[in-house]
Amino acid sequence: AGARPTSDTPLHWACLMLAAKEFGWSERPLVALHGHALAERDGLKKAQELGLPISNQETLFSTPEDVEALMGLFKDFAYPDHKVFIRRGHGFLILAATVAAAVEELEKLRPHFEQPATEADALQPPLKHQKLS
Repeated sequence: AGARPTSDTPLHWACLMLAAKEFGWSERPLVALHGHALAERDGLKKAQELGLPISNQETLFSTPEDVEALMGLFKDFAYPDHKVFIRRGHGFLILAATVAAAVEELEKLRPHFEQPATEADALQPPLKHQKLS
């Protein structure tokens, strides 16, 4: 059957191929690291406290609207001055020049990730992305 690309391919394409050229960034990131923390509830509040750029609207993940919201963040918060971006209701994106630099940014964020309240919560599958009306 072969490998299939992630459903987040449009977001990664925007991060790595479109934004630098479209917004005249001084550097083009070579690495995009994506996770699903800091985008909802207490995690989103923590992202706000950390002063991270956060999209204004929540969209269905990996749709043209999701990419448009991400590009809006990139327009207002240029890389490399900003390396971490939060897609409300979706997750974070870390942009970097190297994998090591992306992991370094991730390690700064990790203490702020929501921890499951109980062991049973830790075993629950992540929330599915849902389209908002």
